[in-house]
Amino acid sequence: MDNNIKLLLGITDPNLTIDPKYQYTSYIEEKIIKNSKALLCHLYLSYPMYCPNCKTLMLHNGTKVVNNVHLSSAGKKLVLSIRKQKYLCPECKKTATAKFKDTNYHDHFSNAVKAKLVRDLSLSRPMCEIAA
Repeated sequence: MDNNIKLLLGITDPNLTIDPKYQYTSYIEEKIIKNSKALLCHLYLSYPMYCPNCKTLMLHNGTKVVNNVHLSSAGKKLVLSIRKQKYLCPECKKTATAKFKDTNYHDHFSNAVKAKLVRDLSLSRPMCEIAA
């Protein structure tokens, strides 16, 4: 993924790339999600991972698609559809999934969305304006 696109979207994870499945087509599409228009951005997250248990280089073991809500873009909600690499240790058979640095574990909202919400709540604005 181009660094300019990452900068515009506020993505800091260096291992995030455009999903190879969408390499020759548009990797950003407009969809209706929960009765509102949203931009769905298809991305791929993979990197070499070592087993936290026995320090062996882990093998690729499929992928898992996770949807994360990110900051709005062009007046529409932006959803990052990230295909995360799953890993398997050949020695101890432990499994792991690639970690996306811009969200917390088991969270579907990016840290940028949370920071914007805190900034908006610190200003004296009506709740209905913040929710929009």
